[in-house]
Amino acid sequence: VSCCAVLYDRIGAGGAVAVAAGGLLSGRAWLMIAVALCLTAAGWGARLRHRPLLTGKRNMVLVAAGTLLWLYAVRQAVLHGVAPYVFQVLHHPCPWCLFLVEHDMMGVLLFGPPLLVLFEITAILTASVLRDAYPALAEPALARVRRAGSRLVVFMLFFTCAATAPVFNWWVRFGGWMDK
Repeated sequence: VSCCAVLYDRIGAGGAVAVAAGGLLSGRAWLMIAVALCLTAAGWGARLRHRPLLTGKRNMVLVAAGTLLWLYAVRQAVLHGVAPYVFQVLHHPCPWCLFLVEHDMMGVLLFGPPLLVLFEITAILTASVLRDAYPALAEPALARVRRAGSRLVVFMLFFTCAATAPVFNWWVRFGGWMDK
């Protein structure tokens, strides 16, 4: 992989930049964190299907903060946990190369579901605010939260499968994990 290796080699040589880029935890640890958060959020999405209540500013702030934390964990997991298995090179954390045809456009599968999750979380928060502010919109808002909860489950499980497939494919083919 040589398209952007020069740039990422320069970034990887930096101290604080290297820690911010993923040196804090291993790629496998980020992947486990992202998958655990995915499964937790999928469970929460399934609960929203049956009990679509999200009230209070505190709960909304927690959901928003949790979403941002999950998105960061997904970014780290994809770039430092999954990308080595896609590229078959340990040190190439390039999100753009994941969208290349020679890598089967894995970027669409790995970055698409988190983007859709972000849209659905935004819909949940917006519908919750509208439900509280405009009582006439309470029923449509609850229906939208229920749909968003169902979609959240699907997108989270799809991301989990897409992120773990290259890793397990490598393990089955070669009998081990890639380690930095």
